[in-house]
This record gives sequence, C-alpha cells and structure tokens, in this order.
Amino acid sequence: MIKDGISLTLKSRRKMKQKIIFFIFVVCVVMSCSRYEKDELLVEMDREFFDKEFSKWSERNIKNYQFTYEYRSLSRPFLGPIKVTIEEGNEPFIEHPYQYVENVIAKNISEVYDLIHYTFEYIEAVTKEGIHNKSKIKSMTLQIEYDAQFHYPKKIVYSIGYDNKGVPPMGGGGYTLEVIDFHPN
Repeated sequence: MIKDGISLTLKSRRKMKQKIIFFIFVVCVVMSCSRYEKDELLVEMDREFFDKEFSKWSERNIKNYQFTYEYRSLSRPFLGPIKVTIEEGNEPFIEHPYQYVENVIAKNISEVYDLIHYTFEYIEAVTKEGIHNKSKIKSMTLQIEYDAQFHYPKKIVYSIGYDNKGVPPMGGGGYTLEVIDFHPN
C-alpha cells in the first residue's frame, strides 16, 4: 500500500503528458521511415459525447469516492487491480501490487479523463497532419462506455490498426482501461 501525493498536481499531469508526447514522437519517427501510398484512414471516436460526459462528471463534484481499475496494453504488462480511495483534504490512497507508483496509470477519475483526452489529441494529430499516409496506420478507434449514474468512464478501448500491404505481420496496438468498481463515499 502506498500513499501518494495529490494526483492533480502539476507533476503528475506533466508526467502523463510527457509519456503521451514520447509515444507520439516514437510513432512519428517510425512513420517517417516508411513509405505508404495515400489511403483512407478509418477513425471511430465521439469527442462531443466525451465532452458532455466529462461535464456531467464535473458537475457531480464528487469529493469522496473509491474506484478499482485494470489496465492492459501491448506496451505494458497487465496492471491491476489498482484500488484508489479519494477523500477530500487527504492524499489519494492507492493499493496496488507494484513496487513503484509510476506503474499506476490514474490516481483519480480526472486522470482517467486526462488519458482519454490525450488519446483524442493523438488521433486528431494523426488525422490532421496526414501522418497516416506516411505510416501504415489504417484505422484508429476509441470506444468509451460511461456510467449512467455518475458519468465516469467505465471502459475505454483504444486500438490502432496497421497494414503491411497484406504481408505479415499485420497488427496494431492500443490499450484497455476498465473501472471494475466505483463507490462514492
């Protein structure tokens, strides 16, 4: 069990942003080394619905809650379950089976929303800059399921699909974050 600093600190936001920027940099470097003809990029996401749900979550102004989540991706081992307790005026209390708190993806629901926001930014940058034309990116999908009562993201599935012109390995990447338990206190 680890007691960590307030998760909305500038330091934790900066760390998450640095991770996303590094990921974008690596993808851009890989994409600049390959040639690919211009093809249509399939993008599935709903930014407007995300903004509405985030507003509803913010309006609820839940100060004390507990949630447990799991995280999976190709670039990191399975993380979970991670249990977080938020009590107004106290530092978040995080229970997880890992030696370092850096392995924790989100220390509160706002950081789960931040992860989604950064993923939207990445998808929009790839689409706007036409990066997919230089890479082998064929599809990008961000699916989010929200809790109807409290409006937190229950399940996030981000996937990116690549095509090597039919030559194996064809594949992709992405992540899944699932909040498996949530209780306002």
